[in-house]
Amino acid sequence: MLRGAAAARPSNTTSGWWWVAEARRGTENTAGARAIAEGALFADLTVIIILLGLYVPYAGPILATISPLPLLLLVLRQGWRISLQASAVAVLLVGFLTGPLSAIAVGVIAVRATSLGIGMRRNWRPAGTIFVGTLFFWACFYTATLGVALLIPSWRTATEEGFKLTYNQASAVLGGLLGLVGFGATWQHTWHPELGRWFDFFIHHWMLLLPAVAFPVLVIGVMAEYVIAEAILPPFGFKPRPLRLPFTGGASTHTAANEAPKQKSEGSAIAQRLSERRERDADNDEPAKSIGTGRQAQVPVEERVER
Repeated sequence: MLRGAAAARPSNTTSGWWWVAEARRGTENTAGARAIAEGALFADLTVIIILLGLYVPYAGPILATISPLPLLLLVLRQGWRISLQASAVAVLLVGFLTGPLSAIAVGVIAVRATSLGIGMRRNWRPAGTIFVGTLFFWACFYTATLGVALLIPSWRTATEEGFKLTYNQASAVLGGLLGLVGFGATWQHTWHPELGRWFDFFIHHWMLLLPAVAFPVLVIGVMAEYVIAEAILPPFGFKPRPLRLPFTGGASTHTAANEAPKQKSEGSAIAQRLSERRERDADNDEPAKSIGTGRQAQVPVEERVER
């Protein structure tokens, strides 16, 4: 037994490297356990947000805006492998608790988180992050829509019926508003038939026209999520680059140029008040200084004689 243990133990020349290797292996195991624990935590947070959005009245729109943040934070902290595992766990939990259709929402949230995490993890500029994220989101969205439409014809038919119902309701509202302002006849004889021809063309080719229609909408959505992440992520240790839109940059420059003279005048007024206060304090301290230096106050001659 002792001879076998002595043989298993490394020699003195290699004992230092052996302990270093053991310590490194223990550190890697600890890091892996921490990553798995964080993945489970953020997966549970995603599931809780989805369940609250489904069952709490009027909470859906608010929770939908922050739903990608747990997985986005996980992407930034642990990378893609742990995030993929956490997304799969969240999909299974939501599908088991609420049904397979609700589990699709977890996939959409994971794609939204990944679309922002691609650029934020590499510290890209906001424009590049938003563009690449939108392109990734658009590719996943169009691939999933096209695949479902081709594999499930009933879903495609139901989608087209939904488009038609939305068009009929919107055209009725628009026609009523135009009739109130005196353009009812023009709407009925000119604009409505022309709009109907464009809609018929769209409904017959919507699977090809959907990418062009969806991309600008997704750009706005990814940009809004970037702004939300920019406001919420700094307390967690991640500060994305600030998003500066072109029109806001010009407005801020113009505002700063207008406020600069005002701030300068306010600063000069404050400095003048401080200098006046110092002079007043110096005048008040002059008698005390004269007493402290032994100077005698001027007393009339008569009073000094009497003393």
